[in-house]
Amino acid sequence: MKQPDPIQPELSPEDATTQLRRFEVRSSEALLQLLDNGEVGLWEWNIASGENLVSVAWAAMLGYELSKLQPTNYERFSQLIHPDDIAEVESNVKAHIEGKVPKYKANFRLRHQQGHWIWVKARGQITEWDSQGTPTVMSGIHLEITALKTTEETLRTRSITDEMTRWFNRGHFLHAGSRAVKRAQRQHTRLALIMFDIDHFKSINDSYGHATGDSVIQKVTQLVGRRVRSVDIAARMGGEEFAILLEGASLGDARSIAEQVRKQISGTEFKTTSGLNFHVTISFGVSMLQPEDSSIDSLLSRADSALYKAKTNGRNRTELA
Repeated sequence: MKQPDPIQPELSPEDATTQLRRFEVRSSEALLQLLDNGEVGLWEWNIASGENLVSVAWAAMLGYELSKLQPTNYERFSQLIHPDDIAEVESNVKAHIEGKVPKYKANFRLRHQQGHWIWVKARGQITEWDSQGTPTVMSGIHLEITALKTTEETLRTRSITDEMTRWFNRGHFLHAGSRAVKRAQRQHTRLALIMFDIDHFKSINDSYGHATGDSVIQKVTQLVGRRVRSVDIAARMGGEEFAILLEGASLGDARSIAEQVRKQISGTEFKTTSGLNFHVTISFGVSMLQPEDSSIDSLLSRADSALYKAKTNGRNRTELA
């Protein structure tokens, strides 16, 4: 015999509304699953109370069971957002609530339960208003785009990086250098430039082959790279010529770094592909940003002239512009 249904406790209007909304979230999620879109999570934010409702797929996207995240609120949700992204997210939400933009849109990072960050594409809009026309509920989706972001970053890195040395390429150096010049002029800070190239590099290629020449370039940039700070901009400008932009450095600071590197390189043994030992020297030209400089080109031109002077004065030396 069929057992009677257990008596359900009476729900308050608020609890009933919450359950209804959770049901609506689950129903909407089911529709998305029918579309085979498993990496889309649904969310709903009660603007007045701060309560957040999320779907099972949203929780799973972050490695959680739904019960571990519910109930939740905007403050707790915001703690999952990457610190570098939260200002933009909140700004975009505010712009939509105030009616400045028709939709809420943002791409940002959320912390996964295991500690790493995932990228999501957020889309949402106001779905409920009170009798005065004030927005009360905002709903939307989060689509995970971590793989897409990883691919984009890989392609971007390749587009600005010299494949052989893993330093920046000339194009990126000029772009980043131009911004550094403007920043230094605006903030009245120092900016120094070191240019160097490998002495008699053509002879190395002719005598030992291009494979050895390539290994020389790689070893030189590895050794020099140990002296480069994370804030510096180091680039292969072409062939055997390189440049390092030093933010906050004086002419003396740059000269000291150049001399340390020059001495280290001249005392290092290099090997041909057949195992023969030989030595390499490099020449340096150093310049300093001047008040009248309008672009990175002026800085490069003076450093290049100083480098030419180092070459004509016997190589394996540092000259100042």
